[in-house]
Amino acid sequence: EHGTVLEIRDVSFMPDGRSVVDTVGKSRFKVLDRGMRDGYNIAKVEPMEDVCVDGEEKAALEQLNAAVYQEATSWVQSLPANTIGRILQHFGNMPDCEADPQANPDGPAW
Repeated sequence: EHGTVLEIRDVSFMPDGRSVVDTVGKSRFKVLDRGMRDGYNIAKVEPMEDVCVDGEEKAALEQLNAAVYQEATSWVQSLPANTIGRILQHFGNMPDCEADPQANPDGPAW
């Protein structure tokens, strides 16, 4: 199992009890062991370092990046108009798909 360390930038509470949590992924980790303590999920984790790839692996990564970006934009466009409006109001427009997903050390902006 793997996970992402998130930085919480903002929390908006809705009248019905739900909340919108605005986060940014900071780093990834591999779960070595997990359990419960005092009713909370806990885990022993190991940081993961990105490895830059070249050649065929880079081409495959760029194809995957483009395909996942297209899937994400299609999903957003399939939502009801009022939901899309709330997403845009809160987060702004989705960033463009970068041609090289390895260019940013934090991964693609989208």
